[in-house]
Amino acid sequence: MAFLSNPFVLLALGSARVLANPTAARLAAIVSLDVAPLITEIVTTTKTYPATAPTTYTSSSTIYWWTPHPYPSQPYPTSLPTEPASTVTVTKTTTVATTTTVTATATVTAPCTPSLTCDKYGYLIQNVTLFQVDLSTGKFSQIANHIGDDTDVNAIAYNTLDNLLYARQSGKNDLIRIGSDGTTESVATLPAGSGYNVGDIDTDGYYWFGSSGSTWYQLDLRPGSSTYGTLLSNGTADTLGLSIADWAYIPVGGSYMYTAARNPASIGGTSLARFSLDTKQWEIIQRYPRIGGHTWGAVYGINNGTLYASDNTNGQIWAFPIGGGNAYLASQGPVSPGLNDGARCVLNVDLD
Repeated sequence: MAFLSNPFVLLALGSARVLANPTAARLAAIVSLDVAPLITEIVTTTKTYPATAPTTYTSSSTIYWWTPHPYPSQPYPTSLPTEPASTVTVTKTTTVATTTTVTATATVTAPCTPSLTCDKYGYLIQNVTLFQVDLSTGKFSQIANHIGDDTDVNAIAYNTLDNLLYARQSGKNDLIRIGSDGTTESVATLPAGSGYNVGDIDTDGYYWFGSSGSTWYQLDLRPGSSTYGTLLSNGTADTLGLSIADWAYIPVGGSYMYTAARNPASIGGTSLARFSLDTKQWEIIQRYPRIGGHTWGAVYGINNGTLYASDNTNGQIWAFPIGGGNAYLASQGPVSPGLNDGARCVLNVDLD
């Protein structure tokens, strides 16, 4: 996981109140997760209470502490208030016979990078620089440079379930989560290997990635899932001689990943093709011998049945109807200096 430097966590401990027993008190922990990814920080405050032997009790989000009962003949309360599940674990420890020292540790385990908004834009990664691209005009702006640990990023995908980007970072072979400002968090370590350059997430929250379409992997990115971040299945596929550099999921097109791929030199041009998530086989939808001929490094799906593809060499962005038919030049986008990969919130069908 790539961490932000100088993370900030605010733990406010206060508002002590007496529970069923006058020696039991409660501290509410208020945690601000504005910008810090996977933060661990400790804040200590000291208050004095009568005690002879300390005990500890740990729960999520709320600190409960119990000092020794001053009247042993009287029973302790038999139940504790409960709190809803949270992404923050707070631990309180009583450490001195006559002084209660409360130490709170906040560990963030849910995404705390700022999310996107399922907007109309494509998100383009070139090496370690993240751009926002208007597919209809080709205008683009830089969001962040030196993403994560500053090693190459590829196989970028948009998760419609949490509005965050996910991608493979080569340095540690990690799957990273990318926020709207370019901040990152590590989610999982990917299977050993290199060259993962295709990736997208279906609307059920499964990340499908692989190497040039010849290998495929399915990884769970459903928020809250018990197998979140776990590889579920994998295999190989025949690419039919196509050079595949990215793919995109388009719900109206069925259970497929779609791509614009470079044809073999003997044919030339481009093929619109799709990979079945059910049969794990490639099929060619239509060939376009007079379009492209270069690597289509970034593709973007729109749930109106259109696949947009960016040519690495000249930056042209073409629109392909996923059922076949006339493709057209949509705009002039950025030329790739090396690695080029794209993702988009497929559920937004507005390009204006």
